[in-house]
Amino acid sequence: MADTQWVLIISVQPQNRTFVARFRVTFNFLNKFVGNCLCKHYNGAMTPLTRSIRYVTFALGLMAAAAGAKVTAAELLVIEQDDCPYCKKFHREIAQAYPKTAEGRCAPLRLLDLHEPWPEQYSHIPVQRFTPTFILVSDNQEIDRLVGYPGDEHFWFLIGEMLQKLPTEQKCELT
Repeated sequence: MADTQWVLIISVQPQNRTFVARFRVTFNFLNKFVGNCLCKHYNGAMTPLTRSIRYVTFALGLMAAAAGAKVTAAELLVIEQDDCPYCKKFHREIAQAYPKTAEGRCAPLRLLDLHEPWPEQYSHIPVQRFTPTFILVSDNQEIDRLVGYPGDEHFWFLIGEMLQKLPTEQKCELT
Protein backbone atom coordinates (compact mmCIF):
# COMPACT_ATOMS: atom_id res chain seq x y z
CA MET A 1 0.00 0.00 0.00
CA ALA A 2 1.37 3.41 -0.95
CA ASP A 3 2.15 5.80 1.89
CA THR A 4 -1.01 7.92 1.55
CA GLN A 5 -0.93 11.41 3.02
CA TRP A 6 -3.83 12.81 4.99
CA VAL A 7 -4.42 16.43 5.85
CA LEU A 8 -5.33 16.96 9.48
CA ILE A 9 -6.91 20.31 10.31
CA ILE A 10 -6.88 21.57 13.88
CA SER A 11 -9.12 24.47 14.83
CA VAL A 12 -9.04 26.13 18.24
CA GLN A 13 -11.39 28.97 19.18
CA PRO A 14 -10.41 30.65 22.47
CA GLN A 15 -12.13 33.98 23.15
CA ASN A 16 -13.40 34.68 19.61
CA ARG A 17 -9.96 34.00 18.10
CA THR A 18 -9.59 31.13 15.69
CA PHE A 19 -6.35 29.38 14.89
CA VAL A 20 -6.24 26.72 12.23
CA ALA A 21 -3.21 24.55 11.62
CA ARG A 22 -2.94 22.12 8.73
CA PHE A 23 -0.61 19.12 8.89
CA ARG A 24 0.26 16.41 6.43
CA VAL A 25 0.29 13.07 8.20
CA THR A 26 1.15 9.74 6.60
CA PHE A 27 -1.32 6.90 6.76
CA ASN A 28 1.23 4.63 8.46
CA PHE A 29 1.69 7.10 11.33
CA LEU A 30 -2.06 7.42 11.90
CA ASN A 31 -2.60 3.68 11.54
CA LYS A 32 0.06 2.84 14.14
CA PHE A 33 -1.04 5.56 16.56
CA VAL A 34 -4.76 4.88 16.28
CA GLY A 35 -4.15 1.11 16.34
CA ASN A 36 -2.17 1.34 19.58
CA CYS A 37 -4.87 3.47 21.20
CA LEU A 38 -7.64 1.13 20.06
CA CYS A 39 -5.92 -1.80 21.77
CA LYS A 40 -6.33 -0.12 25.15
CA HIS A 41 -9.60 -0.22 27.04
CA TYR A 42 -10.91 2.89 28.72
CA ASN A 43 -13.79 3.23 31.16
CA GLY A 44 -14.88 6.64 30.01
CA ALA A 45 -17.49 8.33 27.92
CA MET A 46 -15.15 8.64 24.97
CA THR A 47 -14.61 5.69 22.69
CA PRO A 48 -11.01 4.62 22.13
CA LEU A 49 -11.13 5.99 18.59
CA THR A 50 -12.37 9.39 19.75
CA ARG A 51 -9.74 9.48 22.48
CA SER A 52 -6.97 8.52 20.06
CA ILE A 53 -8.02 11.17 17.56
CA ARG A 54 -7.94 13.76 20.35
CA TYR A 55 -4.45 12.57 21.32
CA VAL A 56 -3.23 12.80 17.73
CA THR A 57 -4.73 16.27 17.38
CA PHE A 58 -3.23 17.44 20.67
CA ALA A 59 0.19 15.94 19.92
CA LEU A 60 0.38 17.44 16.44
CA GLY A 61 -0.72 20.80 17.77
CA LEU A 62 2.08 20.73 20.34
CA MET A 63 4.60 19.65 17.72
CA ALA A 64 3.56 22.50 15.42
CA ALA A 65 3.76 25.04 18.21
CA ALA A 66 7.19 23.78 19.26
CA ALA A 67 8.44 23.84 15.68
CA GLY A 68 7.09 27.35 15.12
CA ALA A 69 4.73 26.22 12.39
CA LYS A 70 2.91 28.98 10.62
CA VAL A 71 -0.71 29.03 11.71
CA THR A 72 -3.03 30.42 9.08
CA ALA A 73 -6.71 31.02 9.07
CA ALA A 74 -9.32 33.09 7.37
CA GLU A 75 -11.56 35.11 9.65
CA LEU A 76 -14.56 37.29 9.08
CA LEU A 77 -14.15 40.31 11.32
CA VAL A 78 -17.43 41.94 12.27
CA ILE A 79 -17.13 45.52 13.48
CA GLU A 80 -20.21 46.45 15.47
CA GLN A 81 -21.47 48.71 18.25
CA ASP A 82 -24.15 48.39 20.92
CA ASP A 83 -26.67 50.89 19.58
CA CYS A 84 -26.59 49.64 15.98
CA PRO A 85 -29.98 48.29 14.79
CA TYR A 86 -28.45 46.57 11.75
CA CYS A 87 -25.91 44.82 14.00
CA LYS A 88 -28.80 43.49 16.07
CA LYS A 89 -30.59 42.39 12.92
CA PHE A 90 -27.42 40.59 11.75
CA HIS A 91 -27.24 38.76 15.10
CA ARG A 92 -30.90 37.73 14.88
CA GLU A 93 -30.77 36.56 11.27
CA ILE A 94 -27.23 35.27 10.70
CA ALA A 95 -24.79 35.16 13.63
CA GLN A 96 -26.17 32.12 15.46
CA ALA A 97 -26.42 29.95 12.34
CA TYR A 98 -23.20 31.17 10.70
CA PRO A 99 -20.76 28.82 12.52
CA LYS A 100 -22.79 25.80 11.33
CA THR A 101 -22.48 26.76 7.65
CA ALA A 102 -19.73 26.09 5.11
CA GLU A 103 -18.97 29.81 5.15
CA GLY A 104 -18.65 29.75 8.94
CA ARG A 105 -16.24 26.81 8.86
CA CYS A 106 -14.19 28.53 6.19
CA ALA A 107 -14.01 31.96 7.86
CA PRO A 108 -15.25 31.98 11.47
CA LEU A 109 -16.68 35.20 12.88
CA ARG A 110 -14.63 37.42 15.12
CA LEU A 111 -16.79 40.09 16.72
CA LEU A 112 -15.09 43.43 17.38
CA ASP A 113 -16.61 46.43 19.11
CA LEU A 114 -16.05 49.70 17.25
CA HIS A 115 -15.25 51.47 20.51
CA GLU A 116 -12.76 48.89 21.85
CA PRO A 117 -9.04 48.88 21.02
CA TRP A 118 -8.29 47.38 17.62
CA PRO A 119 -6.38 44.04 17.80
CA GLU A 120 -2.67 44.56 17.25
CA GLN A 121 -2.36 41.99 14.44
CA TYR A 122 -4.89 44.05 12.43
CA SER A 123 -3.43 47.49 13.16
CA HIS A 124 -2.54 47.94 9.47
CA ILE A 125 -6.18 47.41 8.39
CA PRO A 126 -8.22 50.64 8.35
CA VAL A 127 -11.15 50.71 10.76
CA GLN A 128 -14.53 51.47 9.22
CA ARG A 129 -16.73 53.80 11.30
CA PHE A 130 -19.95 52.49 9.76
CA THR A 131 -21.42 49.43 11.47
CA PRO A 132 -21.74 46.63 10.86
CA THR A 133 -18.70 46.17 8.66
CA PHE A 134 -17.54 42.69 7.64
CA ILE A 135 -13.83 42.34 6.82
CA LEU A 136 -12.50 39.06 5.43
CA VAL A 137 -8.88 38.55 6.51
CA SER A 138 -6.39 35.83 5.71
CA ASP A 139 -2.90 35.69 7.23
CA ASN A 140 -3.71 39.01 8.93
CA GLN A 141 -4.22 40.69 5.54
CA GLU A 142 -7.51 42.16 4.37
CA ILE A 143 -8.98 40.26 1.44
CA ASP A 144 -12.29 42.09 1.05
CA ARG A 145 -14.90 44.00 3.05
CA LEU A 146 -18.63 44.50 3.11
CA VAL A 147 -19.87 47.75 4.62
CA GLY A 148 -23.37 47.49 6.09
CA TYR A 149 -25.74 44.59 6.50
CA PRO A 150 -27.79 44.06 3.32
CA GLY A 151 -30.25 41.53 4.78
CA ASP A 152 -30.00 37.76 5.05
CA GLU A 153 -30.46 36.81 1.39
CA HIS A 154 -27.94 39.30 0.00
CA PHE A 155 -25.51 38.67 2.88
CA TRP A 156 -24.96 35.00 1.96
CA PHE A 157 -24.43 35.85 -1.70
CA LEU A 158 -21.94 38.65 -0.94
CA ILE A 159 -20.03 36.61 1.66
CA GLY A 160 -19.78 33.78 -0.86
CA GLU A 161 -18.24 36.17 -3.38
CA MET A 162 -15.80 37.45 -0.75
CA LEU A 163 -14.72 33.91 0.18
CA GLN A 164 -13.94 33.17 -3.47
CA LYS A 165 -11.18 35.80 -3.21
CA LEU A 166 -9.26 33.81 -0.57
CA PRO A 167 -5.81 32.50 -1.55
CA THR A 168 -5.93 29.16 -3.35
CA GLU A 169 -4.65 27.13 -0.37
CA GLN A 170 -7.44 28.49 1.84
CA LYS A 171 -10.37 28.31 -0.57
CA CYS A 172 -13.34 26.44 0.79
CA GLU A 173 -15.96 24.41 -0.95
CA LEU A 174 -19.23 26.24 -0.50
CA THR A 175 -22.43 24.41 -1.25
